[in-house]
Amino acid sequence: MRVVPDAVRSRRDTEAMNRSTRSILRLSLAAVSLVLLAVVLGTLAWWFTEERVVASPGRSSAAIHVEATVDRIDTAANTARVTWVIEPERSLTDDGALRRDVVVRIPALSEDDIVLAKGSVPAPRSSTLELSAGDATAYPFDAYRGSIAVSAESEGTPLSTALSISQSDAGFTIDGAARMADDDASATVTMQRTLGTRTFAVFMAAVMWALALSVAIAAYVITRGRRGFVWPAMGWMAATLFALVAFRNAAPGAPPIGCLLDMTAFFWAEAVVVAALVWVVVRGLPIEFPADDA
Repeated sequence: MRVVPDAVRSRRDTEAMNRSTRSILRLSLAAVSLVLLAVVLGTLAWWFTEERVVASPGRSSAAIHVEATVDRIDTAANTARVTWVIEPERSLTDDGALRRDVVVRIPALSEDDIVLAKGSVPAPRSSTLELSAGDATAYPFDAYRGSIAVSAESEGTPLSTALSISQSDAGFTIDGAARMADDDASATVTMQRTLGTRTFAVFMAAVMWALALSVAIAAYVITRGRRGFVWPAMGWMAATLFALVAFRNAAPGAPPIGCLLDMTAFFWAEAVVVAALVWVVVRGLPIEFPADDA
């Protein structure tokens, strides 16, 4: 029998400990690097997808500037709640009050023309804007389109008008183009889900499929091994069925039932879980209740 000297044994133990320490340090460094990379990529994604303003040129030279802020998009009704801020140029005001009557026309609104009386200070007002296109069932890749045109006049004389549109609904971003003619301004904009919403919805679909396939694999292992009713596993399967419902309802933006997320992930995941649980019960019955020998 070979006897290993204590010095050699101690050196081996030290080398093994050093290797273990180096492995832990490498893993820690890799984990920290991944976290930093994720933070940087997330910050860049947020930076380049922050809110934009669609504005017509010539704002500084326009007599009337209309600023429209989309506060909320109702995807079910295909409408948007918009706050309007009307800013006359200094030549039309005296200490902020209008020197003469001004009428602002926005054809996209169902309300009457906005009449600003002489001596009044224009105040923000809200109204509902009908959107020309949009389909909520395409969630999370649904997009909504709207067109706005504004014009203004005072005492029968047209006033040059500029328009800018911004988005304050946290679940959407805005993009489009605006123009300014001699007496009016118009813009066509498209509002779609934010990158964060789309990314999270895709992540939810992946999680739903992962859970469903995990349940299916567990059912295969149980039935192949002829283990009968494995109650903890069956309880987990049943809990997954209802957990998927709660998880789906947590989707940002409250998408309607039957949307793209449901058709590509949620409905299928529910079906796979139910089928796996029923299959375990069907294959386990003969094992739990064997037929009596004649």
